[in-house]
Amino acid sequence: MTDTALAPIETDVLVVGAGPAGLTLANLLGQGGVRTLLVERDPGLSEIPKALLADDEFARLISTLGLRAPFAAHGVFPISFDYYSPMGWKVGHVEASFTDHNHSRRTATFQPQFEKILLDGALAHPSVEARFAHPLTAFTQDARGVHAVLEGPDGPVQVRARWMAAADGSHSMVRKSLDIPFDEVVKFGDRHIVVDVEEDPDQSKVAITRLGWRRNFVSLPAPNGGRRYEVSLFEDERDDDALLEDAALAKLLSPIVDDFRTRKLIRKAIYTFHSRIARRLSKGRVFLVGDAAHVMPIFGSQGMNSGARDVKNLGWKLVEVAQGRASPALLDTYHEERFEHLVDTIRIATANGKLQKASMLPLTLARDLVMGAAAAIPGVRTWIRDMRYIPKPFLKSGFVLSEGTPDARSLVGRAMPNPDIETDAGLETVFDDQVGPGFALVALNGAEAPAEALSHPLWSRLAPARLALRPADAPAPTGALAQAYAAAGVETA
Repeated sequence: MTDTALAPIETDVLVVGAGPAGLTLANLLGQGGVRTLLVERDPGLSEIPKALLADDEFARLISTLGLRAPFAAHGVFPISFDYYSPMGWKVGHVEASFTDHNHSRRTATFQPQFEKILLDGALAHPSVEARFAHPLTAFTQDARGVHAVLEGPDGPVQVRARWMAAADGSHSMVRKSLDIPFDEVVKFGDRHIVVDVEEDPDQSKVAITRLGWRRNFVSLPAPNGGRRYEVSLFEDERDDDALLEDAALAKLLSPIVDDFRTRKLIRKAIYTFHSRIARRLSKGRVFLVGDAAHVMPIFGSQGMNSGARDVKNLGWKLVEVAQGRASPALLDTYHEERFEHLVDTIRIATANGKLQKASMLPLTLARDLVMGAAAAIPGVRTWIRDMRYIPKPFLKSGFVLSEGTPDARSLVGRAMPNPDIETDAGLETVFDDQVGPGFALVALNGAEAPAEALSHPLWSRLAPARLALRPADAPAPTGALAQAYAAAGVETA
């Protein structure tokens, strides 16, 4: 009997594409007990190390998915970044540090291994199924859900899902089928050669960018004792086959790599960077995430990490709606909360690329002098060191409640920090491990919270973890406040 004779597969969410974004979304949905079918056109996970750097927010998300140990064992961290002018001056530095998320600012990954970690995590949930060599060929949607057709090894496979998430890459079949324009945010079409090697003699955790007179050179640490090298290309360098020959690569990379031909290559490729975003991130019951929704230059390492923010935003909302705890209207906030931040991130990544691209000698010298002088100013140095120029998510949708308009200076609409904490019982842990992956009701610094607020019916519906945080030298809550916390089941730390 073939698949065409079988009833459609019924699922809550159909995830199309098993790259980092699709795999992370499958983990989130599986953690929430949502029936999920993950499909991929290729016969297996990627064997090519494309995306390299996971940021602190992505690492924090991976940790909340229960994958902290394999991710930490696999990745290279913490990483610092040094930027040099053609004259050898250090004109910029980003600290190798841990952020308020309690994770390394950047962790180098090897995508085939990283995806295996994510796939294993997703399949550990009984509600998640994955099918490789099952490309999506067609789909329709109506008021009840999405009807999709996959091309399986034995013929067409019908799927009926309540929602569909497209993580099928920059050439997304889903986005094109929905007729959603892929708008250019900023004109950018620079080309780079990217080379990955293993067992590299340079085992430093320092990422180096050398700003040449006309070319830029990058050296990045990677797992497995490896390293990634990049070099920018001129407009008239269009013979890709010739550029990728070993002798040509050795010559191009000679300013930053000694004896390149002794390296053990994993891959070599030429990338053209673009700055684009889908005009809408959703249409009906279909959502775009990752490269299907946006592409951006590598400067700032925000491509894969922006995809992680997409699925983090969308994933919990799909869980709440699928489990009947929230209205479907909640899903409308996905586009509202992500679009503006994505545009800002793409603009910053492109501006960074154009800053590094300066090719005329006077512009290059002016850039390096300004950057070097600015780095001597304490406030600017901190701004660069902590990568504060990369926009942080700031949610301002109607779902975010505050007294008046959310203020960029407040915690409203921002991610909570993830500090080290010690519980009243003496347990040393971190905030995320105390509150878990769901909702949390958190009191800060012993703030007064009336018993009626703590016992509001909303909390029984959301079933949040309850935590009262206070400075290490502050006394435990007493009197009415302690009674209110105890009545609401709030643990203090």
